[in-house]
Amino acid sequence: MGCPGSGGAQAAELLRDVEPKVQGRRETEALLEACPHDEVELAAPVDAAWRALQRGFERLATHPKAPVVAVVVLTIQAIGAPLIAGVVNAGVTGLSVTGVTVGSLLSATFTFRGWLQLRKGNRARAVRLFELAVLVSLLMTQVFQFAGTQFAAAGGMLLDLVLLGLLRAERDRMQREAELAKKEAAATTPLGLPPDPAAPRFPEDPSDPVRD
Repeated sequence: MGCPGSGGAQAAELLRDVEPKVQGRRETEALLEACPHDEVELAAPVDAAWRALQRGFERLATHPKAPVVAVVVLTIQAIGAPLIAGVVNAGVTGLSVTGVTVGSLLSATFTFRGWLQLRKGNRARAVRLFELAVLVSLLMTQVFQFAGTQFAAAGGMLLDLVLLGLLRAERDRMQREAELAKKEAAATTPLGLPPDPAAPRFPEDPSDPVRD
């Protein structure tokens, strides 16, 4: 087994700062020189788990029915949160019910706009609007929901976090595809000539501000 690439380089860099007269420096230097170089490094368990989670999110986000499922889940949340706050928990304060209701209305608005963009074929804009719907639910609706029922709010927050992870994975994937398409088009366009106006436009950057 060889010395990891970055680990061996770091050890050699640290060794240069050690005085030659320090006991053991010469032996350590000889050991590093004798150790074969190996670029393959073992990933930390947390990093490996995080990358596996990201790959899982990307696979789920690219499923053909993923946008429909997102619309359904967000709609159910927008309808169910005010019902839980106002009907099931009759003792909740008026401010909490108002906060849940306003947050649900905002989330429903973003969800509806995202659904319209999805029907127009603008997947990038739809994903961005769905993200906003989830963020409103996570940062406003569920916060006020905690005043009435912590169990429902905790479940709603967990669901929102999963949805947010899926939407972020899809947005990152589309952004990578858009950048790759731009690089390929730049490589094939002759120097000094303007781009062909008849050529298909690049996908929109999902990180752009939301516009209708």
